Amino acid sequence: MTTATCVYCLVASRTKPRVRRSLKGLPYGGPVRLLEVDAGMWLAVSDVPLSRYGEAALKKGLADLDWVSRAAVAHEAAVESFLSADAVLPMKLFTMFETDERARTHIVRTRAAVNRLIARVTRMDEWGVRVAMRRPVAERSRPRRAAAPPASGSSYLQGKKEQRDRVVHRAQRARAVAADLFDELAAHAAEARRRPATEVPADGGPLVLDAALLVPRSGTAKLKNAAARQARALSPEGYAVSLTGPWPPYSFMQD
Repeated sequence: MTTATCVYCLVASRTKPRVRRSLKGLPYGGPVRLLEVDAGMWLAVSDVPLSRYGEAALKKGLADLDWVSRAAVAHEAAVESFLSADAVLPMKLFTMFETDERARTHIVRTRAAVNRLIARVTRMDEWGVRVAMRRPVAERSRPRRAAAPPASGSSYLQGKKEQRDRVVHRAQRARAVAADLFDELAAHAAEARRRPATEVPADGGPLVLDAALLVPRSGTAKLKNAAARQARALSPEGYAVSLTGPWPPYSFMQD
């Protein structure tokens, strides 16, 4: 055996999904094709050479961030190409089986869990919302001036206290902003999850909110309007709100 079956996602659809001719899948592999599990359910797969994706090759490749990045981009492109289907269950990067039949058998054996996930995400998309904290507009437009030396030790201590108070107040305000925005946008979602914002860098300032929303497609317009309204309201305070999507439901594949 010289190839393995790489699985990108499971697709549930009332009609057989279309595969773009240009969709290639992982580098050095064959084109993406559909493997029927049963009526209304397909696996998006491609044949990949074991010389590139066998156990030894994967172990070596995982140490190369550029190699992993190229594979991840190709994997996500394959998954996202089926986003218009009734439901898409994305698989983890480098989900491999020896043969097509083993891939199909795996789905059949885990059918109860698969059915629960399909019911959970059918006709829903994932949206991401992030809030970054920057300097308020009033502060950005104010020219910086060199600080005058303190007149006395007590003045110095008072200045330090005021500085700490401002930092504490801004941190408290940021937590309130994040909580209120999350609650408002989550009201438009079937499910919503907050992620640790400190673990994800953001351009222009620290992240105070990083969340994933599972949103019915029928509610997309209301979600966008709510996010845009909050972005306008919070911008003068120095908060940058970004809404991204739609995405396959990556964040909702676990109970």
